[in-house]
Order: sequence, then structure tokens, then C-alpha cells
Amino acid sequence: MLLPELIEVKDYPVSLQKFQQIKYNPYGIITVNSETHCYIKEVKYNILQQKASFVLIPKYAQS
Repeated sequence: MLLPELIEVKDYPVSLQKFQQIKYNPYGIITVNSETHCYIKEVKYNILQQKASFVLIPKYAQS
């Protein structure tokens, strides 16, 4: 069984309101680089800096 490659995004600017939207919809999809759609595996938020770090799982289209 092959596991998908994970994408890490560190210290991305995110407002508290946007972070709360992400937390309330953990199964949502995030778009990276305007073309890669990803599921959120993990998110950590620094409220003082208003930045988040993400671990994402790319969603691959089946042909």
C-alpha cells in the first residue's frame, strides 16, 4: 500500500476567524498553489503571531 506524500506549510498568516472556520470544518479541502487540493491532517495555530502550520494530504484525482 502506498501512502500519499504529505505537504507541510509553516507559519502561514491566518486570522483567528479563518482558523475557527478551519477547526469547525476539519474535513474541508485547502487549495495549495492554485491547483493542488489537499485535506488537512494537522493544524497548529499561534494566536499571538496569527500564523498557522499545516500538514496536508494531497487529493489525487482518479483516472
